[in-house]
Amino acid sequence: MAALTPKIIRIVRTHLDLTQAQVARRSGVSTSLISAIERREKRLMPEVEQRIGDALAVSDDIVHEILLLHHRVTAANDGNDVHGTGDSEVDSTLLMKEEVKHHD
Repeated sequence: MAALTPKIIRIVRTHLDLTQAQVARRSGVSTSLISAIERREKRLMPEVEQRIGDALAVSDDIVHEILLLHHRVTAANDGNDVHGTGDSEVDSTLLMKEEVKHHD
């Protein structure tokens, strides 16, 4: 799975209709750690990132589709241009995914 960020974890988790407790249980970490990571109060360590990625059990392509859907819904709700997320973290992830697709 591609690199996860706290925001991407939250977006994917909520899109999959999973609670923090469910992701915590699946990944073998505490619910409070998942919450703290999503709020950026705790650093996302590589081992925990891997465990959360495994717990979410989605491919990079699915993560990409979820992020695209999220930014379209957010843009529609905000009245923003649907081609810009207004979020550099999500934008950079989407850009990396597009670059990979164009090089394949």
